Formats: sequence, structure tokens, C-alpha cells
Amino acid sequence: MKKTGLVDSIRHIGIYGVGLLGGSLGMALKEVCPDMRITGIGRSMERLEEARRMGAIDSCTCDPAHIDPLLDALVICTPVRQVTEHLRQSLPSLKPNALVTDVGSTKALIVEHCEQAANGKARFVGSHPIAGSHKTGVRASSKDLYKKKVCIVTQTDHTCPEAFAAVSDLWKIVGMRVVRMSPTLHDRLTARSSHLPHLVAAALCHVVYNMGQEVQSVLGNGFRDSTRIAAGDPGMWLDISMDNQREILASIESLLFVLQNVRHWIEAEDEKALIHFLEQAQAWKKTT
Repeated sequence: MKKTGLVDSIRHIGIYGVGLLGGSLGMALKEVCPDMRITGIGRSMERLEEARRMGAIDSCTCDPAHIDPLLDALVICTPVRQVTEHLRQSLPSLKPNALVTDVGSTKALIVEHCEQAANGKARFVGSHPIAGSHKTGVRASSKDLYKKKVCIVTQTDHTCPEAFAAVSDLWKIVGMRVVRMSPTLHDRLTARSSHLPHLVAAALCHVVYNMGQEVQSVLGNGFRDSTRIAAGDPGMWLDISMDNQREILASIESLLFVLQNVRHWIEAEDEKALIHFLEQAQAWKKTT
């Protein structure tokens, strides 16, 4: 996608948290906007310097409140329960009405709290680029991570239309397809499509682990495929589970209801119901 005037107005952008997502965003922006200055923000100067050597950022700091020159835009790529605090820390380094977004996998609480924290000093628009990996750290970064992937950009009654358009364009220029969605609908859908599957994968690992060492000899591709995502960062998934608690609990109840039906069909030797259940799942999966 060609750059727009909205993106051209971003001369200096900050990336708070230069790990997999932040590092990949920096690399992608450098490819399409080589004149854009990118400042990396984080806790470890050693890791920030590694990101600079890799070409993900131009400069770096561990002090988000004292960035010079001031930032036109900020993308917060830190764990979901830290996003609001990192916005507050960064406010002194933002130009008036600067653009701020995030990459969090939950949206309702983040958007609510960040809109309050911005308080007219910045324009916050929540984002969720669905382009992660079970790998972590800037060394896993890739300039192509976001290409041909979907990014959810949220809109509320408080969202500035120009800010929404600018955030959408920012993700489009790195190759993403933008979908507009409310924060609450986002959390309802991702609880079922992402958060529950991770917890189920972790649960499967516990079920098999409790069988002891003998089970190792029969772990095939089915188990590996079903549990791959359980290798993700536990701390990140703890934050997601607590931040989207209500929707995740509702999704667990839905899963338990389905599993209770499956258990009943097996106990009752109801082959007709069970094959219908399996065929429905197979048919739906072939369309996704």
C-alpha cells in the first residue's frame, strides 16, 4: 500500500517494547518509510541496542518521559496489563494530539483505560495485529511478520476519526488487512478463537504429562499440532487470561457444555450423534 498523508505526518515514532512484535514493526516501517525516525523504548539497554543493530530502531532509551525530539506517534508493544502505565509514562514525550496505539490481544480494558489516560493529550486507538508467534524476543523479528495478516482496529464513541484512519493506514502500509471492531466484540471473539485454544492446549499438556514418561513414545503429530501454542510465554498468557476474564470464563463454559455432550454420546454409544458432531466439525474446518 502507498503511504498516505496521515502516515507521512509521522516523522518520529516510538515503539515501547522492542520484542517480536515491536521489532518486526520497526523493520517493516524501515522498509516502507526509510526516512521515518524510530525510537525504541524499554527496560534493557542491552536488548534495545541489539534491536538497533538489527535495524529495527534508530535510537533507544530506557526513559520514556524524556525523548527528544518529541514523538508524533507511539506504538505500545508491551504485555496487556502494562499498556496503560506505559502510556502514562510516555505522555511527556508526546507532541500534542500525538497518535498512540498498542498491539494487545485484549482490548476492552486497555481501550477504556488508555482513553482516560490520554485525556486530550494524545489520541489513543486500540489495535490488535493478529500476527504473533510462540517465539519471543527481537531476534525472532521479521520485516514480513505482518504481511497478509489481519489487524483489528477498535472504535468507540470517543475515537477520533482522523486518528482511527491514521492507525489503520499505519498497519496497512506494513501489509495488513484492517478490520474495524468494537473492543467488547473483539474480546468476545478472541476469547473463543485465541485465548480458549491456548488454555486448552496447556490443559492437554497437563493431561498427557500426568501419564508419566511412558506416554512419550506415542506422542505423534496430532498431539504436537494441537499443543504447539502451549509453548507461548506463560506471563503473557497470564495477563491475557486475567484481562479478558469474563469472556474467557464464558468460553470455558461453552466448551464444557460441548464436552459433556461428547461424553454422554460415548457413554450411551450414540454413534449417530457422535459421527454427526465429528462431521460437522470437519466440514467447518475445511472452510477456514
